[in-house]
Amino acid sequence: WPWFEIFGWWKMGCIVEGVHARRSKGQSAGAPSGPLETIAARLEFRGKDEGYARLSQAYFPRLPLHNARRILALGCGTGVEVRALRRLTGPDAIIIGVDQSPALIDAARRLTADEGLSDAVTYEVRDAHHTRYGDEEFDIVILHTLISHVDDPLQVLREARRVVRPSVSRSKACLAPT
Repeated sequence: WPWFEIFGWWKMGCIVEGVHARRSKGQSAGAPSGPLETIAARLEFRGKDEGYARLSQAYFPRLPLHNARRILALGCGTGVEVRALRRLTGPDAIIIGVDQSPALIDAARRLTADEGLSDAVTYEVRDAHHTRYGDEEFDIVILHTLISHVDDPLQVLREARRVVRPSVSRSKACLAPT
């Protein structure tokens, strides 16, 4: 294993200890368990870190959010970026978060509701390689830290390009560093 993978798993192990402690103090029974609990905890931990959020969401101001009617977040995990986008968009914008993990989608729904951000936000279990959405259906597509986690990165990029409207610059299918 490359050193960064080992370090990443070690960090996840440290975070999961805190999650287990919270669970024993009455954390929601609907939260993911096992390895997915670790992943969900890590996603939420880094999403709440001010430095990480500032860096990872630095491209948000460059997105045409004021004009966006439909936004797709591929590989949304627990919905950290979806919730951040919901805070920045108008009430007419519909944001759809997609992930292949039903447990992470359940966590995203719960966390979004807990923060009072569920209006016009939906989460769906889908494969980013083949979303089954229509051509040019979205104004903005984000792939936040997704590409390094998929089997066929080029297919996911093709899918993102297919579902984003051409009237919006193709650069609005945004990639965040993984």
